[in-house]
Amino acid sequence: MIWYYVDAGKQAGPVEDSQLEELRRAGKIQPDTLIWREGMPVWLPYREAKPEGAQPGAMPPVAQAPVTSAGSNEVVCAECGRIFDKDNTIQYGDIRVCASCKPVFMQKLANFCRCFAHAEKNRCVIASAAASVDL
Repeated sequence: MIWYYVDAGKQAGPVEDSQLEELRRAGKIQPDTLIWREGMPVWLPYREAKPEGAQPGAMPPVAQAPVTSAGSNEVVCAECGRIFDKDNTIQYGDIRVCASCKPVFMQKLANFCRCFAHAEKNRCVIASAAASVDL
């Protein structure tokens, strides 16, 4: 399996499972170091992505929002998955988005709002029509 990790605030890797474990044993990767591999929805701290006794290749638990390493000012963009200083991102609920991804994110949000509003309008029309029918 190919892994990436955060080193001094920057993405490092790729490394194989054995290299990742060696970095952990050497102290280069700490329990709160963010790691990621293809198939993971977000970057997770090592302790969550590779808990003790986990089978190699097992999927880590799915996180609800991007996670930052404890005590750091780094966050993961919910759109591109890259790591940024918290001050260089916007927050929307529990997620953060980098400046480069902000236009795409805002467009997705606007599209969702329009779809939701349209669905609600149609639901009201259907409910009104159903209420006026005598059975």
